[in-house]
Amino acid sequence: MSTQTRVGGLQGALPPLLLPIRPMAASDGQNARKHPMARHRRASAWWGGLATAAAVAGWPCALPWPRAVVTITCIARRGKEMDDDNLAGCCKAVRDAIAKWFDCGDAPGGPVSWRYRWERGPDGTRIELTEEATDGS
Repeated sequence: MSTQTRVGGLQGALPPLLLPIRPMAASDGQNARKHPMARHRRASAWWGGLATAAAVAGWPCALPWPRAVVTITCIARRGKEMDDDNLAGCCKAVRDAIAKWFDCGDAPGGPVSWRYRWERGPDGTRIELTEEATDGS
């Protein structure tokens, strides 16, 4: 299917979500040794923020296509650009919240391909969901 194909009444992309919450900094990740409840509260905040934004934007509760691409963009006003592994680690709570919203796993080979970006701007996170393009074979 191309990104122009209509699936379930939706074309190849949903409106992006823009959340004012920044993903965890690299120092807030798994190596931070923070109390488990502090990490849980942070992840819960992500789930609540994402669920509210997704509902307001009209995102369905199930993936609208058999294969999708989620691009998580970390937007930061300051700090240095992160490399790929740090960026993926910082976005772990966001990725888990998206997988929970769509009730799908986030493992490799699942229905979602995950991509990460970093850019300068007002602190926040942009989440884009598009249909994964196939080669037509």
